[in-house]
Amino acid sequence: MYTIAIQPDDAPLASGRRQSFSHRWLELAKESGHEVRIVNVYDEEHFFSQLKGSEAFMWAFWNAPTSRELGKRMMAALEHVNALTIFPNWRTSWFFEDKISQRYLMEASGIPTPTTWVFWRRQDAIDFLKQAKYPIVLKLAFGICSDNVCLLHNIEEGEYWVAKLFGEGVTTLRIKEPRPLFREMAARGRDAAKALLGMTPPVENTSPDIQRGRILFQEFIPDNDHDLRIIVIGKRAFAFRRMNRPGDFRASGSGLIDWNPQQIDEASIRLTLNLAKKLGQQVITFDIVHRNNEPVIVEMSYYYEAWTVFQCPGHWVLKDNALEWIEGKMKAEDAIFVDLIHEIDRKCSLSL
Repeated sequence: MYTIAIQPDDAPLASGRRQSFSHRWLELAKESGHEVRIVNVYDEEHFFSQLKGSEAFMWAFWNAPTSRELGKRMMAALEHVNALTIFPNWRTSWFFEDKISQRYLMEASGIPTPTTWVFWRRQDAIDFLKQAKYPIVLKLAFGICSDNVCLLHNIEEGEYWVAKLFGEGVTTLRIKEPRPLFREMAARGRDAAKALLGMTPPVENTSPDIQRGRILFQEFIPDNDHDLRIIVIGKRAFAFRRMNRPGDFRASGSGLIDWNPQQIDEASIRLTLNLAKKLGQQVITFDIVHRNNEPVIVEMSYYYEAWTVFQCPGHWVLKDNALEWIEGKMKAEDAIFVDLIHEIDRKCSLSL
């Protein structure tokens, strides 16, 4: 039996749900007879000593700035010098919530993707806009559920955002109207009342980072009324279709989901399973559209809403280069935990 250190997580999701991978991992570890050690990654003085004697460390850090930035740094540091089995490991998480890093990884790996341009100098971006074929997609490096993704129809729209991103910076691509003064004062009053009552403030900073000094454009691929969300956990592929929002080119965050596996093309499943293996991912989520009936990957991430995996009626695996459908629902948390234990077993057998 093993000692598994687990950092508790409890994240609000864009769907309005809350998500905790750690709650299920704690159950599974205890049911399997493993020792559980609940740790506190934010405890600078004691965290590393809390890990001593453990075979593994698990933390499903999410996209809030504090969680994301600490998580990526901590996992990389532990994996660099430690024999612990980590989830998510560095290969799985280093490009999380960073579409610019994803662009470089996909280009370096030869992954089929819409043509994407990243500019770090203002004049280069302006020169590109002058000869670009519109519409084109503009994205910030971070953002979920199609937040911070918009369509540019002409050079004037592009130049507006270039000025912003190479000026004071932005936190969103949505142009917000200022909140009326009476609502602003009411919100401040509520915050003050909570402070007086001793109500606990949010543990994590959820304010988005300011992005400036770089810009990302992506080819717009028309004639897609949905995208595919394929989540690969280990050697399993879970998939569903997300229909576009009404009157919009974006599917992420629409809530319009088709779980029918017969609507998922084999080429996309095979592509994602092979890519996950090639990239060495414990978990990876792919968002896919089609260009001339061929799948192209728009974005990748390690984090996702786990309830969507459990809604899938089954999953695919590759056996002897043939796709096999495995009927039956499975929790993402369970698949991750099973793979972690197998990895610890493998390491232990190699050390004998």
